Amino acid sequence: QDVEFLVRLSQDSRDKSYADVAKKWYKVVTDNFTAEANVARLITNRYSLAGWDTAAQIRAAYATGFKDYARAMAKELIRRSADWVGVVYPGIGDLTDLSYGSLLWALDEVGGFQPTIKQYRDALLANQGADGSWADGDYQTTAYIVLGLDAVKGEGRDLRNALVLAGDFLVDNQADSGGWISDAEYPEVNSEVLMALASFDGLHKAKMDRHDERHGGKHNFQRGPDR
Repeated sequence: QDVEFLVRLSQDSRDKSYADVAKKWYKVVTDNFTAEANVARLITNRYSLAGWDTAAQIRAAYATGFKDYARAMAKELIRRSADWVGVVYPGIGDLTDLSYGSLLWALDEVGGFQPTIKQYRDALLANQGADGSWADGDYQTTAYIVLGLDAVKGEGRDLRNALVLAGDFLVDNQADSGGWISDAEYPEVNSEVLMALASFDGLHKAKMDRHDERHGGKHNFQRGPDR
């Protein structure tokens, strides 16, 4: 995520030095691991969360110009699906949906992989809870799935309805303090939820306006021209 951030900062600031640093950082990974070995170590250590970790690696590699490396990681992770999909992370649970959401975002960036994208998208639509969330109201999982579904889009009312319902869930559960609190409030999760809400482009504006009335202010969740 730090590498992705630096590349985006370079684009927005028009200061190439940030992207140069990001590329040097990620070259440490490519120098020490083949794409296959990088995926293998994540699967070994992260179980069903390996998809989430690999997705971040894919986006970082692609953003810094290591595009073949990014595609090779995607291919290897998909090839080894049986080794991480549905594999319970000890003490936490099955985090496959979180991985699928982040992978949709990553696979959309590198291009191709349409059968896998459809598989993940369909699985996530089927697993959405009645309240609009995923993983029984988990904010981080829901945020990444929103980002993934928004990235790949696709035709059909089901996808649009799923995104609207998820957005409503996130807006309705914002705490008065401004964040999203489960056992505790984490700035990382708050930022991920805000990224998800920023992707909606007004799909549930009426719900957000009602949120404004309750909280006494104007939200700033709509996405601008430059995503």
